[in-house]
Order: sequence, then structure tokens, then C-alpha cells
Amino acid sequence: RDRYGETVATGEHFLCTDVEWDPTGRFLATYVSHWRHQSENGYNIWTFYGKLVSTTPKEKFYQLYWRPRPQSLLTEEQEKEIKTNLRSISKKLAALDSKENEMAKESLAKQRRELKDQWVRYLEDNRKVYEDQRKTREKMRGYPSDSESNYEIVEDYVEEVLEETTVVL
Repeated sequence: RDRYGETVATGEHFLCTDVEWDPTGRFLATYVSHWRHQSENGYNIWTFYGKLVSTTPKEKFYQLYWRPRPQSLLTEEQEKEIKTNLRSISKKLAALDSKENEMAKESLAKQRRELKDQWVRYLEDNRKVYEDQRKTREKMRGYPSDSESNYEIVEDYVEEVLEETTVVL
């Protein structure tokens, strides 16, 4: 129920034995304890507005405890300052994130260019070797074998019937 006593959402957890709110009030856990039922043990996590987040079956599951929230390392004054300057801080952090993303993209592009250059150099080196060996190939074969007109392209197709059905009307 919300603060006005109206039901916000309903959900079902078969054989549910216990219900626990998390310390922030944002999530709800329903679970089936092995102490009461020896089958279907596990837990479900729900949002405060009733959406099922996860279902986790666990054999011999007994109890669920939420981890307590640790104390803040900031003073109250620092927290207030952050709250008042949240927009400007968010903009600064967003700028840092975009700069970091751009640097990562540039690094990836540079790496790809280097790999492409390496591939082009490899092709050029092998093309030179191929050209240097042309006379040797022609001498061994007895004709100029590099011309595509000396070759015939043959395409073979194989068809196979996988299933055949007969329908009588």
C-alpha cells in the first residue's frame, strides 16, 4: 500500500513464508524458508512498485538478511554541498566520461589503422614475391599460368531432397 493506504501492486510467490524490506525501502524480498517447507526454497526480489526483479531458487534456503548500509565517509556538510551542487558535479563527471570514451575510441581506431597498415604491407611484400616467382612458375608449367583466360570456372550444384510429403485431396 502507498502512503494513502491504496494498493500499488500485487504479486504472488507460491508458498511464501517471509517478507523483508531492504533498508532503503526500494526493494522487497519474499522467500520460502526450509524451516517451514522442504521444497520450493528460494527468494524473489521485487521493486517497491511491484515489479519482479529476480527469482533465485536455493536448495535448503533458511533465511534472508539484507546487508546493512555502511556509514557514509562524507560529513553532513560535504553531503549538503554535493546535494546543492549536484547538477554542476554531474556535468563535470559527464564531461570526464565523454572525454574518456573519446580517448578509448581514438585508441581503438589507431589500433585498427595499425592492423590495416600491417595487412597492406604484408600483401605488398607477398605480391613482390609472387611477381618475382612468375618466370619460375611459367618455366615449370610450360605456359603463362597467371592469366585468368587459361582457366575455366566450373560450378557444381548438388541438390538433396530432405523430406517429401504427399497430400491427397
